[in-house]
Amino acid sequence: MSSIAVPRPPARRRRLTAEVRMRQIIEAALIEFSEKGFTATRMDDIAARAGLSKGGLYAHVKSKDQIFETLLFKILSPSFNNRKWMLDDGDTLAEVVDAFIAHTYDRVTDPDFIAALRLLITESHRAPHLVDYWRREVLDIYLKEQKTMLEHCRARGLVRHSPLTQQAELLMAPALYAAITRMIFGEKATQASLKDLRRAHAQLLMELLEPVEA
Repeated sequence: MSSIAVPRPPARRRRLTAEVRMRQIIEAALIEFSEKGFTATRMDDIAARAGLSKGGLYAHVKSKDQIFETLLFKILSPSFNNRKWMLDDGDTLAEVVDAFIAHTYDRVTDPDFIAALRLLITESHRAPHLVDYWRREVLDIYLKEQKTMLEHCRARGLVRHSPLTQQAELLMAPALYAAITRMIFGEKATQASLKDLRRAHAQLLMELLEPVEA
């Protein structure tokens, strides 16, 4: 009997789903845009970073603009469920505030979120049409829904009238301050103060939203 080993056929490469590939492209684009800027980044750079040929990249996206737009939508889109403000599931206002704070600070301390926010700030003048589209189609719609929910809560006596029910942007303002200071000073320099800010933010929301007892 021969002792020569029969070589095994090469393992078939597992085909990645379109969703996984798109996530790789977005991650690669975020790095390239952050290092080179939107204008200087080439599609070749993004393809190489994502481990794709240029043709493979174009099989998933049509242009650099589309990649930038998708990046903003996927990473910077608020995702807290505004329906929770209605307290329809038996939650108390304190529980919803705690959930909102936890969700918000998980986002603003995420490295990808910080990188995308920095990109949004630095590249807004180079791609104003994309940034404006993201604002109209994502941020404005989310804030309008949040304001509507709070107004319904106020009408039902679940929260009281305050600057927060008039201007929903104020709900997230301290967290955005945390994100900006994190961008400027880095994670280590802001870690201790972040805990205090998070606690104070929750207290502020409760004091401005909790109904006043008759």
